[in-house]
Amino acid sequence: MDVFLAYLIENPSRVLVSLASIGLVIFAALLRGAQAVFASLLAIFGSFLAMLL
Repeated sequence: MDVFLAYLIENPSRVLVSLASIGLVIFAALLRGAQAVFASLLAIFGSFLAMLL
């Protein structure tokens, strides 16, 4: 748990982007069809950005 908190403190932007991409995945699951595909692509892009930061 301490390691996780230290990670949160050291990488706030990465954690925020990860949470945003998880939120987009949930949003995509709630919607269906074209919007879900678009949101999934956004989530994948968001997680890719999180790796770069």
